[in-house]
Amino acid sequence: MLDDLGLEFDRESKRYLGHLIAQVLKTKAGLTLTGEGDVTFEGIPIEIKHTIGDNWMIAPENIGRYALLIKTNLRERTFSIG
Repeated sequence: MLDDLGLEFDRESKRYLGHLIAQVLKTKAGLTLTGEGDVTFEGIPIEIKHTIGDNWMIAPENIGRYALLIKTNLRERTFSIG
């Protein structure tokens, strides 16, 4: 894995990885794309947030809204969704 090689991810690479994972999730789960939030599930707008660290960046306007949080652990080759 990339992490095993000692590579560090810059901000743009982290953003790309997050977008890629969100796109795969949207496609595989059959979620509806929307203008408010990243996807809609049963009419509820949901933001998809991804991290390879220990926290997520949530914009102030999204506080109090639904979010699907995804964490990838490159070293252990696992991910968590909540």
